[in-house]
Amino acid sequence: METNWAHVMHLVLQCLIFSAIGLAMFGIAFVVFEKLVKISIRKEIVEDQNTALGIAMAGMMIAMAIIVAAAIGG
Repeated sequence: METNWAHVMHLVLQCLIFSAIGLAMFGIAFVVFEKLVKISIRKEIVEDQNTALGIAMAGMMIAMAIIVAAAIGG
């Protein structure tokens, strides 16, 4: 069985591009969320031990991961 390396490299490149787009989208969503709530998310989670905000951010991360996975899967 012969491996089509051009196809494999195309898929790897496509995965890297979608991953970069997903990370950029997460960064933008993080900044927008921080501007909307007008608090420092990092300070609230790290210094004040705000568990509820940590869970909300985890939910946002999972939602973004599902969106990126759906985009990659087609």
